[in-house]
Amino acid sequence: MDDDAVAATKPVVDFSQIHNDNDVWVVSSYGGIQKYSISSNKWMNFTKTEELTSMSYSSINGYNNTIWFGGYGILKYSKDNNIWTSLNKSHGLPSNYVNDLEIDSDYVWMTMDNGISKYEISTGSIVNYNESNGFFDCEINPVEIDEEFVWFGFDNGIIRYNKSSNKWTHYSTFNKLSNNYINSIFIENDNIWFGTYCWLSKFSKSSVAAIPPRTPLSPMMAKVI
Repeated sequence: MDDDAVAATKPVVDFSQIHNDNDVWVVSSYGGIQKYSISSNKWMNFTKTEELTSMSYSSINGYNNTIWFGGYGILKYSKDNNIWTSLNKSHGLPSNYVNDLEIDSDYVWMTMDNGISKYEISTGSIVNYNESNGFFDCEINPVEIDEEFVWFGFDNGIIRYNKSSNKWTHYSTFNKLSNNYINSIFIENDNIWFGTYCWLSKFSKSSVAAIPPRTPLSPMMAKVI
């Protein structure tokens, strides 16, 4: 039995989902990809194929009639023609391991174990931001997008990309961030919330503030949704 088969027998604990029309798409760390049809009340499991190269996916997003999956590289599914397409290191990505992805109009932003990639949907071109072009040499985890900025979290704070000026800004505990390890990001109108190690932080366009817990917490990762 291969590694993927063994992984598929493990309990599915971590999962992400997206509601697209009448379907709910679910990805998990060990269970691959499933689709739940609301209208028929039935599940469909997608097994490993030449295109579906892995049973482990950690992120999912949808745009128009395309569903995007992040895990071992990028996998996209077109609902229009029922075609699966994979993208990985052989296509220009800096790594085969994608931690998170978000879609901003014509671009898919991906975070990886060695930087960030921006994939242009219309042309298929890829721009990588990593040590090779003077960027951070580190693992980047969550990514979220608002009208002005793309926000990234990693183990040394927050990276903010200004879409209009192409400027990158780094925030850390020196900017009143409660903790440098960023586990999750949530955008609420003009406020950006960051889940960190034991604490929460809130960015309000003009300042960063640490949000203390109501009671003392044991070491844990705070997630915001």
